[in-house]
Amino acid sequence: NGLLTGVSAGQTEITATAGSNVGTCAVTVLGIILKETSVTIRERGNHTLQYEVFGSSLQKQRIEWTSSDSNVVTVNNGYLYGIKEGTATITAVADNGVSGSCTVTVTAAPVAVSSVTLNQTTMTLDVGKTGTLTATVQPADAVNKNITWTSSNTAVATVWSGTVTAV
Repeated sequence: NGLLTGVSAGQTEITATAGSNVGTCAVTVLGIILKETSVTIRERGNHTLQYEVFGSSLQKQRIEWTSSDSNVVTVNNGYLYGIKEGTATITAVADNGVSGSCTVTVTAAPVAVSSVTLNQTTMTLDVGKTGTLTATVQPADAVNKNITWTSSNTAVATVWSGTVTAV
């Protein structure tokens, strides 16, 4: 019967049809839509929330950004900065009270490799023979534990994935 209910922020067109006659109404439901409803960042990491404002009256309003737990993540004009592991809700509120929100999860910062040790520090091989080296990366939870193997003199020995071949 023509009663409109705003369900979420955005724009739509309402059409009323009687026989072959059509009437339309452009409807804007005021609101702030954050482009992401959930985000994951690392400790000491950052991310900028993208958002859209619906309603010309909101375009000119100041938007206040808040974090439900600034010990986990801080926010400044949509710019997030991860403080420590945890979850917090970021809310953007216009002066008239219209708001949008996003859940932010902060994960532990990547752990850097502190050392690489080999199972052998010396190896003796006959020409044409192979030997195997095994690398251990510390700490065990380090990020990017990929090993790159190289020989300082490939005319003497080559190495591929820890397999040393005497040339």
